[in-house]
Amino acid sequence: MKKNCRYFLFLLLPLLGVLQLANAQQISLYQQYNGRYGFTFCGNTLNLTENNNLPGVPAPPCEILTESSQELVLQDGDNIVAAYLYWAGSGTGDFEVSLNNTIINAERTFSAVGNNGAAYFAAFADVTTQVINETATTYTLSGLDLTEVIPNYCPFGGNFGGWAIVVVVQNDSLPQCQLNVYDGMQRIPGSVNILLTNLNVVSGIDSQIGFLAWEGDKNIAVGESLTINSITVQNTLNPTTNAFNGTNSLTGSTTLYNMDLDVYDLEGFVNPGDTEATISLSSSQDFVMLNCVVTKLINELPDATVQIMDYDVSCNIRTLDITYQVSNLNSTATLPAGVIVLFKANGSVIGTAITNTPIPVAGSILGTITLEVSSQLPNPVSIELVVDQNELGQTFVQELNEDNNTYVEEISFPKSPNFNNISNAISCNVGNGSGFFDFSYARTEAKANEDDEVALFYSYEDALAGTNEIAVGNESILSNGSPTTIYVRIRNTAGCETFTSFNLTTQRCKPKVYNLVATDEDGFYDELIVEGLEDIFQYDLYIYNRYGRKVWSGNWRTGIWRGKSNVQAWQSDELPEGTYYYVLHLNAEEFPEPLTGFIHLTR
Repeated sequence: MKKNCRYFLFLLLPLLGVLQLANAQQISLYQQYNGRYGFTFCGNTLNLTENNNLPGVPAPPCEILTESSQELVLQDGDNIVAAYLYWAGSGTGDFEVSLNNTIINAERTFSAVGNNGAAYFAAFADVTTQVINETATTYTLSGLDLTEVIPNYCPFGGNFGGWAIVVVVQNDSLPQCQLNVYDGMQRIPGSVNILLTNLNVVSGIDSQIGFLAWEGDKNIAVGESLTINSITVQNTLNPTTNAFNGTNSLTGSTTLYNMDLDVYDLEGFVNPGDTEATISLSSSQDFVMLNCVVTKLINELPDATVQIMDYDVSCNIRTLDITYQVSNLNSTATLPAGVIVLFKANGSVIGTAITNTPIPVAGSILGTITLEVSSQLPNPVSIELVVDQNELGQTFVQELNEDNNTYVEEISFPKSPNFNNISNAISCNVGNGSGFFDFSYARTEAKANEDDEVALFYSYEDALAGTNEIAVGNESILSNGSPTTIYVRIRNTAGCETFTSFNLTTQRCKPKVYNLVATDEDGFYDELIVEGLEDIFQYDLYIYNRYGRKVWSGNWRTGIWRGKSNVQAWQSDELPEGTYYYVLHLNAEEFPEPLTGFIHLTR
């Protein structure tokens, strides 16, 4: 699989230590890859020649290209996993360029100031998708136009421009290692120091370091060096005192004017058993800007992490069932069995577990545990999982990264919802304790929280089972008995439930007397009509004529008046048309006074 820029693997396992040097942005760890990884560079300069000149030699022309190309080469079995584009130049910045005619905008930018106060810039974009999908083998960066910028830089040799792509690959034929990509914008003279810790080097073979630097000059060779563990590193392109000399170790070019893409083998500089390494780049005179550093070490260590995958809580109790996962994902060695996992609630240990099987590279195992969380702790509670640590804070497994062993999640224990007491529904007794009811108000009245759901049922058993629910809109009924109980289930968003109830109750209301009796037997007003009387009150009723003489008396046993007399002293039982008066004794404590009024009798 061809794409040209030589391929090298940099794997180191560091937690980036200290990179010292002021000005611009400190070089720091951008991405780390653990496993069978490697990478390659691809890039080119925009300078036509060196930007400085030797004494007695005419100054170079103040010219610069706006585009350049380079081929990218991959090895058989390489699978691209990341591609990072860097471009840089004189001035305050050109942050939109094109890569193979695809417009690229900077996602991150860097800046630096030279010894004479001149401004320089660099930019970054993740072009992984484009490079993975690219069918071409040659990459052209265009649109980086510095022609109007460099005239102020040419007199002192500060005019430059260029670009590079760092391509990270995975290949099953590669050894387990750790690859680290660092970037920033640190200036030299001075030194840049990188401390790599948490190492377990198993071989110095194939270990390498590479860097991308800008503005190096091959004509200035004063105190330029790259050292590993205080030992100076060199190769055929880069002598011990001229590390920044416009070379490309991937292509063998010595005309990569004012930029460097260099790679060094580290065999003999790192050795099996090393637990740390110090990298230092320095210059005593030449102004150089370091933009990217890549390291590779054959370093075998596991990396334990832990997280909660799922948990179950029940309403109104503090029992917590957790499914957790212990992983060895970003690692280069198997994680042994017997690793401790601590479970804490608000900082206090409430449980422990131990892994019972080894976990291979990129592997994970699941575990479950039931925890009891004190009711004295607040709700929600902070549940913390810590892997490879006992209650005394001791660790037992050396790892690639000792700072990623903790997982924290806030967990709430659900409680049954609060609710409002529901008013009983009261209806007038329409006979035998029956009444007409509309209790739709109960759905709203019960809620103490607007998000709760309210359901109504005719039995407690149905409420518990959630069956035969009274549908919305069906809350208007004729109840045939008093009281009738309606059961209410209130459910909150956590799924917890509370049950309550209210009654449909009838009461004796004041009867309504219609003041017409028509004895024509047509079925209308054939007798005195009194709503809310029969089967409700044990009443006594008296009818009087307009002279005050009683013409009829009856009660709840005898029935109602039909326009006749039942008083023996009266001359006929058929009463004449006219106005009559009633006195209705309800015989109820709610209505101690009789009801009175007139009735018009017709025939």
